[in-house]
Amino acid sequence: MSGFCLNRNCLSLIWSVLHEYGHLLQPPGTEEIFNNHKLTYEREKDAWEKAEQKFYDFELLKPHFAAFNSYREYCLSFYKATISNTVNKNYGGRNHH
Repeated sequence: MSGFCLNRNCLSLIWSVLHEYGHLLQPPGTEEIFNNHKLTYEREKDAWEKAEQKFYDFELLKPHFAAFNSYREYCLSFYKATISNTVNKNYGGRNHH
């Protein structure tokens, strides 16, 4: 496959497009979702799950699943951090059990 780019930057672009495709398969987002960090995280996670399903349609990409998964986790980590920061603010940063 001459000229086909599968370097790290190209793969990240492909992963992002697959993720956005996952959003296209979802119902439209609502204010409730976008104003709630946990619901936003769940929506993002669902889009990545849908992206993974589409990922398997492309034989050329299959050897790069670890890179896909790593990129997904990297992107989701920002939403996880937002949830964690919100919890810390709501509880004054203290550990409550």
